[in-house]
Amino acid sequence: MSTGYRILQSRTFGDLTIHATEYFAGGLTSAHSHENARIVLVLRGRFQEHFGLKSRECFASSLIYRPAGETHRERFLSKKSLCLSLDLGPQWMARFRPRLAVQNPFYFQTPHLIPISARLAGELQSPDSFSELVVESLLTEMLALTARSQFHLEHPYPVWLKRVLELLMSTPQPLRIWELAKEAGVHPVHLARVFRRYHGCTVGDYVRLVRIQQAQQDLLETNEPIAEIAIKNGFADQSHFTRSFKQVTGRTPARYRSNHF
Repeated sequence: MSTGYRILQSRTFGDLTIHATEYFAGGLTSAHSHENARIVLVLRGRFQEHFGLKSRECFASSLIYRPAGETHRERFLSKKSLCLSLDLGPQWMARFRPRLAVQNPFYFQTPHLIPISARLAGELQSPDSFSELVVESLLTEMLALTARSQFHLEHPYPVWLKRVLELLMSTPQPLRIWELAKEAGVHPVHLARVFRRYHGCTVGDYVRLVRIQQAQQDLLETNEPIAEIAIKNGFADQSHFTRSFKQVTGRTPARYRSNHF
């Protein structure tokens, strides 16, 4: 069905099976479907997914939900892509059916998936008697993020808030709330309230997640010293970077680089 991949780890929790799979550039799957519903978390890389007459590009920090039996195929574009695939058996689907639009596929991307994905990877690598409960809690967090993405569809994203995100992503040094509000033409209190409504966190927390996501890529795809990666991504020094990185991913940058899964 596919070329250019390897399964790094696989665990089963009841009738939920989680696979960690690494795909290489040029890997191509033929059209196929899965017996169970599947959630895919893209930890690293980029690929194209084709389903029916539609296609989309999937990036790191993305979640893809595919109902059982949905036919699709993928073409992997990055040097190395890493995905967690969660196959939800009937018992797990019964737990989440009231909160999950089980008939329709969906896709969304948010840096909030970074800590959830890191914790799932940890349970996959070092399971214990509490792992199934932890995994269920993490999946519930994912569903909450999904609900928020549906809110976005029902309430058009403010144009001025898009401007705020552009400024956050394009400015190397952190901006203050009042500076962002001035550029957006809104009151700082209104900016903070609306930002949290759409993104579920403060502006500072969001920027930290995005910069850690970029640092993850730098750690795996370059040989740059960790201290340089820290400064490059807006952290005060390596110590500050290490604390923030470990808080989000559960690992130090050095350990993440040496054991990327």
